[in-house]
Amino acid sequence: RVLDILQRETLARWKAFLADIQVRPFADPAQAVLVSGRLSAPDSPLAALLPEVWAQVGGLDRDRPHAMQLRIASDFAALIQYSEDGRMEEIASLFASLNVALGAMDRDEPRGLQRLMTAKSRGATLTALRTAPPMVVQIVEDVLAQTSAAQADPLSNPLTKAWQTEVLSLCKQVTEARYPFADGGDAPLADVVSLLGAGGAIDSFYRTRAEPYIDTSSTPWRWKPDARFAGLDPKSAEFLQRTQAIAAGFTGQGAALTLAALAERGKTFVAIGGQGGPVETTVAPLVLAWPGTNPAAGAEVRFTTSAGSATLAQPGEWGLFRILDGIRLRERDGGKRFLIDLKSGDARLFMEVQMASEANPLSRWKLLKGLACPTAL
Repeated sequence: RVLDILQRETLARWKAFLADIQVRPFADPAQAVLVSGRLSAPDSPLAALLPEVWAQVGGLDRDRPHAMQLRIASDFAALIQYSEDGRMEEIASLFASLNVALGAMDRDEPRGLQRLMTAKSRGATLTALRTAPPMVVQIVEDVLAQTSAAQADPLSNPLTKAWQTEVLSLCKQVTEARYPFADGGDAPLADVVSLLGAGGAIDSFYRTRAEPYIDTSSTPWRWKPDARFAGLDPKSAEFLQRTQAIAAGFTGQGAALTLAALAERGKTFVAIGGQGGPVETTVAPLVLAWPGTNPAAGAEVRFTTSAGSATLAQPGEWGLFRILDGIRLRERDGGKRFLIDLKSGDARLFMEVQMASEANPLSRWKLLKGLACPTAL
């Protein structure tokens, strides 16, 4: 039992580690030459990593129970098989070609650039890359994309141009110095939905422009090789993944919240958008709509105890979210339910807030915080 737990944790940690491996950004062309040269060597760190991972996860331990060996093989056998079949030699050859091209850039830029294009083309079509484990593909793409980015103006990319023409101005207008994205005045909910909601500006841009170039088969999303080689930033693919998750929770129809008291000290009245009622353990759960019939009224939580009364209140469409700022929301059922503990002095309400689905404004709130619009993709 203990060995089983340890193995599961070991496999999970190594999978997370490999998924997170990236080539350090090149500081200058000389470093690009150095890195590509090192990766082209037979004893490169990348070539050495694969058998080392196999050893660390227990792939060499034939004394383990058969079920555990099968679990190791399921997650990592393709990695070691790729290495033992000698396929890393093809990857090394790719890096060697790239190294020669980069080395020629200073001496004969047109010729070096032509060689660089050839190396990138091989990287996009090489059979070894098509069948390589995701970690190997990711590293090769990162190196080739960085060399491409060094030669290209990111602002000249057609997708970036479309982003700047169709979305960027609205994105900055809605999000910069506006709540819930940052400290500041409220961003009008209608503007947020127009930008980030289902069918909004970013959702439409993703579906009509960017979707064909993004690999959504794993998390985080990644640009497909051709897009990466064109200099698109991996962070912009993650930005679009984030905004797609937001769009699923903001349909423009608001949300219905069911509030049920689980524990209390005193009596509590809750209102959203001008409508409210008691939230107590002795009464039926309260159903409220957000942002409500009078969104400007905001949200209010009014406590009454033997010691007196206290009120938590915030105006505006985002009043409920401002009240919840700084309070730990305990997410349940993937965001369909939240446990919330509200306190003021001696008064307290511990309640469950339930939504109709996992994709809702409250579950997507954390994705809105700190969202910043990239100038270039």
